[in-house]
Formats: sequence, C-alpha cells, structure tokens
Amino acid sequence: ALKDYTSAIEISSSYPHAFLNRGIIYAKLGDYKSAEKDFNKAIELDPNYAGTYQNRGQLYEILGKYDLAVKDFQIFKKLSNNNKL
Repeated sequence: ALKDYTSAIEISSSYPHAFLNRGIIYAKLGDYKSAEKDFNKAIELDPNYAGTYQNRGQLYEILGKYDLAVKDFQIFKKLSNNNKL
C-alpha cells in the first residue's frame, strides 16, 4: 500500500487523500516523521478535511506533543460539526 500511495502522489501531488493515507501507513510503521510530513501536506492541500486533523492529532498524542494534539482535535471537532468528514 505504501508503494501504491507513493506512486499515486508521483502521478498527482495535489491529491490530499493520498498523503493522508500514506501518512496513516507511515504512522502504523512507526515512521512518525514521515507521517507528520504527509499529514501536514494533506492539510496544506485541503485544510477543511476533518479526518486529517484527527489522524495528526493522534500522532501528536503518541509523540507527547499534547498541546498540538489538543489543537488538532479542536479543529477536528469544529470541522466535524460542519459535516466535512
């Protein structure tokens, strides 16, 4: 899956969900630096997608970056209330 998402990003680097999904895979593999980079890129491409903030918030929680996690979870909640999941 990691190779597939990387290939998709090489084909079209403007698709935020490819970065989000690759970031999730990186996080599951313990490559937190790459996961954070991909989550940041996904947010840059689509700052109104709630799911990316949820996943990045979970990553920040794992990393002990609790202030950043809280901020992301607050954005997630706000966007979720607007039905932009």
